[in-house]
Amino acid sequence: MYLQALGLLAVFIVFAALMIARKLPALLALPAMAVAVAAVGGVGGMDILNKVIGEGAMRLATPIAAVILGGALAQVVRRTGVAEAVVRRASELSGDNAVTVSLVIAGACVLLFMTLSGLGAVILVASLAFPVLLAVGVRPLAAGCLFLMSMSVGGVLNVVNWQFYIDALGVSQAEVRQYALMLFVPSLLAVVAYVIVDVRLAGRRRLWAEERRAPAPRVGATRMATPIIPVALLLLPPASRPLLRSLGPSLGFDAGTAEFEALVAWEFPILAAMIIGVLWGALLGPKPEGGRIQLITASLIEGIKDVAPAIGLMMGIGMLFIAVSSPEVTRCLVTEDPATGAVSGPLTLLRVSSPVAYVLLWGALAPLALYRGPLNVWGMGIGIAGVLVAGGVLPPGAAMAALMSVGHIQGISDPTNTHNVWVGSTLGVEVQDLLKRTLPYSWILAIVGLIIAVPWFLS
Repeated sequence: MYLQALGLLAVFIVFAALMIARKLPALLALPAMAVAVAAVGGVGGMDILNKVIGEGAMRLATPIAAVILGGALAQVVRRTGVAEAVVRRASELSGDNAVTVSLVIAGACVLLFMTLSGLGAVILVASLAFPVLLAVGVRPLAAGCLFLMSMSVGGVLNVVNWQFYIDALGVSQAEVRQYALMLFVPSLLAVVAYVIVDVRLAGRRRLWAEERRAPAPRVGATRMATPIIPVALLLLPPASRPLLRSLGPSLGFDAGTAEFEALVAWEFPILAAMIIGVLWGALLGPKPEGGRIQLITASLIEGIKDVAPAIGLMMGIGMLFIAVSSPEVTRCLVTEDPATGAVSGPLTLLRVSSPVAYVLLWGALAPLALYRGPLNVWGMGIGIAGVLVAGGVLPPGAAMAALMSVGHIQGISDPTNTHNVWVGSTLGVEVQDLLKRTLPYSWILAIVGLIIAVPWFLS
């Protein structure tokens, strides 16, 4: 068991190093990593072919569809001139100071992701945020990193995420709320620090890439909102819709119309909302030279081309997810006696005897949340934490705090996140560069989160 655990750790380190050093592209490294993890963990050859590769390639079918529709929506936004109008309106409201605009955009993303989740919401919000940031001179890499950090900070107070820990670890809602509120403060300060360091001090370069969008007519404020408002209304939860009614006029949309009120009352799944957004923008926006049907067709084709690398990466991510979630791999790390409930295996080494040991050990191991590693909440992490709590290795609150803290590394920096892949693809930057630039911030945040947890859960 211990030899297999060391083998799995070696696989993670080797493939992560190859990707970071750019010796092996993630497009090839992730499927190879999935096969290697499954083989070392003892998954049978036929299961590797049928489950890891076969089922894994389709594991993220819904997010892949969202990425394709997101690419098409982005093309509609560009071709109808919406992007230019968004930039123009943002400049009118907040000026052209990069630091000010970055803080405003970051604050808006934090607020939105307190209620939003999922790749569809990421595509929607980022499609509005990126043009504004790039237009005031924020570098593409800095824009991507700022968005990822802001999204993760908002996720700290997202009650949907809280329920995940409550169900899996048996902690109370009050405990999760208390810790999340404490963790939110340093997380928000980290975003401000990033703006100061990477936007203000590191310099900025004006980049609104003309070659990444087709020439489009300039449009007025009402047209600006055309393809975006329907998607926003369909994705946002009902509790936030009264706010949209009040903001409608400032967004260039008459909130008093019957059409707007009808949209507010509707609720659609993400994919349906994005399809409506594509059709709404293409059919009701400015009429293009080639006609509206050609606009829809061209947007779909070019959108698929834009996100093709992201689709390939997501297929590899699905394979890796299936591999690390397999019972064979999990048993390599920890086993539980069904009669006594006692746990054994390499992960029992995570048992700590003092608050200092808790911070040092979990802080040192925090990067194992990357690449669907053993501390990744959306990989093996939550299952492993549940077993550790059941076996008395960690108190429930301490396990919850450890996962939420290292979750910053996963949520912000992990190249296998579908949202990281989409952000990198959209901005034309490597996901590994997003990792390298954000890891210092997310790792420090993880350690700070562990320190905050000590007096509440280990004293």
